[in-house]
Amino acid sequence: MKTAVVLIAALAVAVPAFGQVPRFRGPVRIESGGTPIDLGYYTAPVMFDWNDDGKKDMVVGQFSYGQIAYFENVGEDSAPVFASYEYLHADSQIIQLPYG
Repeated sequence: MKTAVVLIAALAVAVPAFGQVPRFRGPVRIESGGTPIDLGYYTAPVMFDWNDDGKKDMVVGQFSYGQIAYFENVGEDSAPVFASYEYLHADSQIIQLPYG
């Protein structure tokens, strides 16, 4: 009960404070080398600084093959540009998780 009261109070304060309804842009296709990235259906991208260079890179899990692709951000963090991908390896083998 206390949680519900706190959430309602937070919303009552937050809505007038922001004053506007959020507006979202349409989807944007992410490209690598000028070509839209397509690793099959139900891919799961995650953005974070993989190589510790201060720029967010992209790691994408695949549903159809269970592999994990790594795209290095060779642009700026505010305007990412992704290099071609490579699959993550362990002991010289491409990592392949259960899929499908």
